[in-house]
Amino acid sequence: MKVEKLFKAVTGAGVGSLVAFLLAITTLSEDIDVYLVMGMYTASMLIFALIFSKKEWQFKTSSLSYVSGMVIVAIAQMLSIYTGIGGGVVFFLVALSLFFILYSKPGGVFDVVLAGPLYFSGAMTVFVLESALGIPAEQGEVWIVAIFVGFLGMMGALTGAAARLLLAKPKP
Repeated sequence: MKVEKLFKAVTGAGVGSLVAFLLAITTLSEDIDVYLVMGMYTASMLIFALIFSKKEWQFKTSSLSYVSGMVIVAIAQMLSIYTGIGGGVVFFLVALSLFFILYSKPGGVFDVVLAGPLYFSGAMTVFVLESALGIPAEQGEVWIVAIFVGFLGMMGALTGAAARLLLAKPKP
């Protein structure tokens, strides 16, 4: 029971992050303080995590998608800063993250619908955290790799979760 509540809270935090990202790019100016944006992200994530943890819905794939998006984008960015990575490594990282996402059966259609956008939301959360922590973004390819991984993972998570749900054996 507690693990399911954690999945729900993580999914809510991912939705809150996505809402904050959409609000930030549509309403805030470019010269806004990064700490204000981080505060907006944090508040939105906490509010949606509380809301989603109270719901009766089942979320497995979407919460793993959000966490996976954060972790894989952070790994891809660190690798590109220190070693320089090629396209094959990027595809391998995304495939590895999709394996973990799609290992569990989706909780329903709403879980599948959220899986893709929350992967991208996890990638954007890494952007905000790096900016707030003052990690330099001097290399343009670092951001391009992160956006590419975010979009590729988003498409893979949505398609894979939908296929996993459609091909699942029905309960007797």
